[in-house]
Amino acid sequence: MTKGLSKKPVTKEDKLSFSNSAIESWTPSFWDSEKRYIRKPFDVPFGSHLKGLCLRLSRSTRKKDFILEFWFNGKQYEMPLGTFNKTEFDTKKLNDKLYKIYKEHTNDKGLWIKSPKITEKEKIRTTTNAQIDRTEKKTIRETIEEFCKEGFPRGTRDGKLTARSISKVCRYLIGYNWRTKHLKFLDDDEGSGYVDFVSNWHRRTIRPLGWDGLFKKFPPGEKKHFIKKGFFNPFGSVSLYDDNTYGKYLIGDFTREEIKKYLKKYKRYGSKKNLLASIKVLRHFAIDKAYLKDTGIDPTYRIPLKKPLVSKMLGSKYNEIIFKIHELETIRDQCLMLSKQYPFQAELILLMMFTGRRLMELSKLKKKYVNEKERIIIIPKTISKIRRDEFITITDPVALVLEQLGEVYKRPGYEKYEFPPWLFPTLMSRPDSKDPSYINSDYTRLKTVKECWKTLRKNTGIFGSPKTFRKTFSSLAKDTLGSTGKAIKLTGHTKDQTLDVFYYKTHKEEVIQNADKVALIFTNFGTPVRKFN
Repeated sequence: MTKGLSKKPVTKEDKLSFSNSAIESWTPSFWDSEKRYIRKPFDVPFGSHLKGLCLRLSRSTRKKDFILEFWFNGKQYEMPLGTFNKTEFDTKKLNDKLYKIYKEHTNDKGLWIKSPKITEKEKIRTTTNAQIDRTEKKTIRETIEEFCKEGFPRGTRDGKLTARSISKVCRYLIGYNWRTKHLKFLDDDEGSGYVDFVSNWHRRTIRPLGWDGLFKKFPPGEKKHFIKKGFFNPFGSVSLYDDNTYGKYLIGDFTREEIKKYLKKYKRYGSKKNLLASIKVLRHFAIDKAYLKDTGIDPTYRIPLKKPLVSKMLGSKYNEIIFKIHELETIRDQCLMLSKQYPFQAELILLMMFTGRRLMELSKLKKKYVNEKERIIIIPKTISKIRRDEFITITDPVALVLEQLGEVYKRPGYEKYEFPPWLFPTLMSRPDSKDPSYINSDYTRLKTVKECWKTLRKNTGIFGSPKTFRKTFSSLAKDTLGSTGKAIKLTGHTKDQTLDVFYYKTHKEEVIQNADKVALIFTNFGTPVRKFN
C-alpha cells in the first residue's frame, strides 16, 4: 500500500463535493503537525469513473492537487492528475481526462486491468525519444553553423583543418557572401587552422562578435548580402548555406542523387571537386555529432566528374614546364636585386628555388628551426603537408638565403622584424607591438610572394610561377641522383605508401650528401655563392 493512504473507513461527511466552488472554499479544520499533506476524498457516485478521486492540499504551498487512488494487481497505487485551477484545470477538464484514462485501463466490471502510471511513463519516454530524434535532425544550414562553431574539425582524423583548407571549405559552404570578408584564416603552432573575425573595409562594416554575431548579421539566403558576379565572384555562385532550396534540406536528405543535382550548379571541374570535398567533410562532422546516421555508405564516394581535356585553371598553363638553367640564374640575380624592394619575399623565392619545397611549408619556418651545427633546417610535422618530421639540408645556396636574411635585419628600420619568430616575417604587421600573443601569431608571418614575383616576371619576361620551382627541382634532382626514390627524399614528395616514415632520421648523412650533389647545379652557374662555414 502506498505510504500516506488512509486505512480507516470514510463516511459521507468526510467527503468533498465534486465542484469548483467546494474545492475553492475547502480548508482543513485541523492539521497534524507531522503531515505535509491533507487528503479529502470526493463524494462521487458508486461505480463512477471518478471512483478513487481525492484532493490533496500541500501545507507549504497550499496547492490543491487531484490524486487518483486505484487498485491494480492486488496493490494500491496513487497517480497525480494535475493541480486545481479554476481557469486552467477545473473539475470539467479533470472529468474529461479521467474518463479517457478509465475507459483505456478498466474492463466492463470497472476493474483496473492496466496501470495508468505505466502508460504515462511510456508516453513520456516515447515522446522524449521523438523529441531527441527531432533535435538531432539538423538542416544543412544548421549543420554548417555548428561545423563553423566547432572550429572546422577534420573528417577522418583528429584535429582541425589547416587555414588554407578552412578557406576553401568556407568558400563553398558559406562564401560568395559578404560574411566571409569578415573572416581571417590563420594557423597555430600545431598546424591547425582557426578563424579570426575582422572588420570588412570593402563594405565599411565592423567586426562581428563571433559566429553567432556573424550569422545574425548575415542571415542565410538574403540576396542583399550576396557578392554579385564580378571580381570576388567570377561566376555568380551561391554557397550551400545561402541556397534557399538545398540549404533547408535535412542533412540526412542530402542523398547521392541530390548531391549530383547540386553539383550541376557549378560548371568548372575544379569547383566541383572542391565542393565535393567540402560536402564530404561536412558529412563526417554530421555523423560524428549524431545529426546523421552512419550507414557505412558515403554518397559522395566516386561521384563521376568529367575532367576537361584542356584545363581552364589559371595555373594550369604552367603544369608542363620547368625552368631552364639560365633562367634559374637570372631569377637568382633578380631576387638578390629585388631584396631591397621586397625583403623576405625575394629570399623566400630563392629558398623555394634552392630546395624545391612548398611555399606554405617554407613560409611557416621559424628561426629556431635553423640548426647550423648539423646543417639542417627542421620542418616539423605540424607544418609539413605530409604530416611527418622532415628537414632541409643547409647547402651553399641555402646558406646564401640565410646570409641574405641576416643582411635584411641590418637595414635601418628593419631590426624590429627580428622580434617575430618567423624566418620570413611580413612587412604588413606591427613587429614592435608589446603584445606577445600578436608577435608570435600567424599575423606576423609572410604568406605570399606575389608582388615580388610579379615584378620579377615583368623585368625578365620568364614564363612560370613559384610552383614551377618544385617541378624544376624534382626533375634536376632525379637527373642528378639517377633515382626518383632519392630525389623525393629531398623534396618531401610521397607517393609510395610503404616509404619509411623515419627515413630522415636514420639516413640523414645520405640525404645531406644527395642535397649537396643537387646544390652544385646552383653553385656552378654564374658567380659562385659564398661557401657555408
